[in-house]
Amino acid sequence: MASKAARKRMKRARQITLPGGEVVAMRQSAGRPPAEDPMQAVLSARERLLASSGVKAPSSHARSPLAGCQVGLKLLADDMPPDDRAAMWGAVCHMRRVWVSYDRACGAPSRHAQCLNILAPAEHFGTSSDAPAFDDRPQEDKDRAAVAAYMRAQGWLMCGANADRSATVSAVIDDAPIYDWPAVKRGLGLVVVGIAGTKA
Repeated sequence: MASKAARKRMKRARQITLPGGEVVAMRQSAGRPPAEDPMQAVLSARERLLASSGVKAPSSHARSPLAGCQVGLKLLADDMPPDDRAAMWGAVCHMRRVWVSYDRACGAPSRHAQCLNILAPAEHFGTSSDAPAFDDRPQEDKDRAAVAAYMRAQGWLMCGANADRSATVSAVIDDAPIYDWPAVKRGLGLVVVGIAGTKA
C-alpha cells in the first residue's frame, strides 16, 4: 500500500495543466485503458475557453493553435481579416521562438511550463526536401544570431509606446491575462512590419 504522499504524487502525475491555469485530471486504473482520451480532454477545455472568451466559432476552432493561449483567443475573438490574423499569429510565433533561443544563448533557466515550453512552436522535423538543413554552425555563432534576433525584435517593439511593448511581451511571452488588447495589437503590428522588412 502506498503512502499518502506517494498517492498524492501519483494523482498529480495524472493531471494536465492547460494554458489559462485549468487543471484536468486524467483517470486511469492499472491494466485498463484511460477513461478519456487526453486529446479529448484538451479539446473540451479549449472549447470552454473559447466560449468564456466570447469567441463565436465552431468547435473545430478548438483544434486551432490559436485556441491554446490568451493571445490566440483574443485574435480569434477579434473581427479582423484572416490574412491580418495569420500575420499577427506569425508575429506571436516569431517572438516566442526568438525568446526561447535568446534564453538558451544566455544560459537563463527554462521558463515556467505554462509559458514558452508549451507555447513555443514545435521545431519542424521531417525528411522531405523542403526540411531545413542541419545547423552545423559553432555554438558561438548560434548564440550570436539568437542575441541579434532578440535585439532586432526588441528594436521593432521600441518603435511604439513603452506601454504597448510591455503589454505585448507580457501577453505573448508570459501568456498573462490581457487587459489592454489594443496595445498588444499595436505591438504585434510592429513585429509584423519588422518581419516583412527583413524578408523584403
